[in-house]
Amino acid sequence: MAAGCRLGHGMASRLQAWAQMAGRLQARAQMAGRLQAGAQMAGRLQARGQTAGRLLSDIQEAGQLRTLKVAGQLRTLETLQAAGQLRTLETLQAAGQLMTLKTLQEDKLKAKGHKVDRL
Repeated sequence: MAAGCRLGHGMASRLQAWAQMAGRLQARAQMAGRLQAGAQMAGRLQARGQTAGRLLSDIQEAGQLRTLKVAGQLRTLETLQAAGQLRTLETLQAAGQLMTLKTLQEDKLKAKGHKVDRL
């Protein structure tokens, strides 16, 4: 009887751990959604010309930000994208250069030897 209780307790502990991991994944997915919504809002503000110059930045290889200027005028995100100098998240993901949080978590679980079923 005691062995059965220990087995049941062990399974309950594992299920609780999986539930906690699922909660953390959900929180990360929500954060990613908020970040994406923020990026979309920034794009809309820029399109309306309401974004301050300090928000129009280019990420350099050194990881520092600098303002984009061409002939003394800031270039819009749309102009950069049209010129092929700015790629959207969808383009990066399609090119395999952007992974979703779900994909990253699945890869992490696989590396630990867990079986992952993709839906």
